[in-house]
Amino acid sequence: MKNHQNNGRARKLDKAAEHTSEEFKAEDWLRELVPFLEPAAALEQVFGAPPDAWQVEVTTTEAEFILLLASRGIGKSTTCAFGAHLFAEANPKTTTLIIAPAQRQADELFRNVEIAREALSLSQPLKRDNVTMVEYQNGSRIICLPASEKTIRSYRAHRIYLDEAARITDEDFAAIVPMLLESGQLFCMTTPNGRENEFARAWLGGRGHQIMARSIDLPRMKKIVERDKGILAPAKFRQEHLLSFVASGTDIFFEYDQLEKAFDKSIPSIELRCL
Repeated sequence: MKNHQNNGRARKLDKAAEHTSEEFKAEDWLRELVPFLEPAAALEQVFGAPPDAWQVEVTTTEAEFILLLASRGIGKSTTCAFGAHLFAEANPKTTTLIIAPAQRQADELFRNVEIAREALSLSQPLKRDNVTMVEYQNGSRIICLPASEKTIRSYRAHRIYLDEAARITDEDFAAIVPMLLESGQLFCMTTPNGRENEFARAWLGGRGHQIMARSIDLPRMKKIVERDKGILAPAKFRQEHLLSFVASGTDIFFEYDQLEKAFDKSIPSIELRCL
């Protein structure tokens, strides 16, 4: 994957070098190179403010399996959409899939791809653009899909983004993973949704490259955090803003983490037998 991305940057440099001063102004040439040489600067173009550290990490990581545990409303969808666009722009003839539990959620993330592209003002024209797919002039595609085992099996992808991954069923998750090519990357981003899902099992099991982005750690989210703290039930607040894996349902007396701390694992277990 690293060589694939580096080759993409090299092609972009070669393309820019081919333009004469009459065809391509210097400022346009420099603007095209910014996303590939300095992703943090490009993120600032998209968001209109310096990016958070987690946003830069999500955009630049070369890990194969990325788990982004993030609060809602902090920009995770737009950040991942930016990464999808940048990858497609730099790597010809690649396929990127954006998958969510429902089509409308995938469509929303797909819309963020368009927003990122417009904010960066990149020069490459689109070959095809519709409500579920964008195809670049270099042959790369970004396709948005609902997480349905029946409709996704035919695809093979260089990158896959799973939005609200903790809400994708185990069956659909199992159908999605084999679609990834050998050198591909799988990005799973979500807020917690209990422990009975593949994302939770992967995160709590220490698998993948883990990135946490909590709203309470971001000064720009202070007002929203304070508002939600006064509205949401304590368990729901911990799930949404502290990113705790709380128990499912509404009648929550103890969280899993609290129960685990109540046990002393150094004490040998006692086997009980019926007489």
